[in-house]
Amino acid sequence: MSEAGRGPLRLDELDDEALARLPRERTVFFLAVGPIEDHGPHLPIGLDLREAERLCALAAERVERELPG
Repeated sequence: MSEAGRGPLRLDELDDEALARLPRERTVFFLAVGPIEDHGPHLPIGLDLREAERLCALAAERVERELPG
């Protein structure tokens, strides 16, 4: 189960000790990657990465919901 029962964790928010406490046999990491594409001046450069991060978050939430702990 995630720390303090707060749902999926973000790797970039964990310190070394918190990372070491994660149960290796029940831990899944999602790595968001996205291209940097020119979408024109009306959209941010990081749009694709933001979309990839959101998809990772949705997948992690679903895993946590369907396979708690």
